Amino acid sequence: MKRITTTFVVSLLATFLGGCAARRPAVPAESRGEGRTRLQTIAVFPFDNNAVTDRERLDFLREWLPDAFAERITQSGEMRVVERRELLRILQEQKLAASDLAARETRLRLGRITGAQTLLFGGFSALAEQMQIDARIVDAESGVVLQSLSVRGDAGAARQLAGQLSDQLLNGLGLRATRQAVSAGLADSRSLAAAEHYYNGLAAERDGKTEEAIDSYQKALELNHDDATARERLEKLLRRAP
Repeated sequence: MKRITTTFVVSLLATFLGGCAARRPAVPAESRGEGRTRLQTIAVFPFDNNAVTDRERLDFLREWLPDAFAERITQSGEMRVVERRELLRILQEQKLAASDLAARETRLRLGRITGAQTLLFGGFSALAEQMQIDARIVDAESGVVLQSLSVRGDAGAARQLAGQLSDQLLNGLGLRATRQAVSAGLADSRSLAAAEHYYNGLAAERDGKTEEAIDSYQKALELNHDDATARERLEKLLRRAP
């Protein structure tokens, strides 16, 4: 099997899944059943450099943008993030060839191996003094795009634009992705109810309402016993409680 670079693999994968979104494929029957847990783990891939102007100068954004998004997601508590080193190791170990990426089985395998229910892809383009940054959240199992966002502005303000996109993307990302997955038939109502309790707990915890947060996390775990994040946060709060 022919080896290709990780950058080429990621670029092809992002392009391919973007094409899947445009065609809006039917959700496979096996993806519509019950038992899907809250979409709590996300893998963030390097962004595509589609710049026409200052391509080399802006190339640092390929790695800086996903790192910035991953850091913000981790800090928000909305989702768990697959570590970059782990993601790159998996891509290299799989020895993926360009022809493999056309197969649905390959995309499913990638999602299973990384342990991510959702994937974050993106790209940026620049022409003259204008820049556009795009990002999309993709269901790892089906390839369905759960959310797509973009920002435009002065190319000299790339970091500020990335901040704007991060704010838009991370505003209730976990719960919004779960709701969209339910609407797309990728998760069931039980998963949504568990997610709502979890994010109510997260909000209460941030506001210093410990008892309310504990109650919400307990309700989330009653619906989804496998929610490791809710269990970890609950145990941490219980240890602090008098």
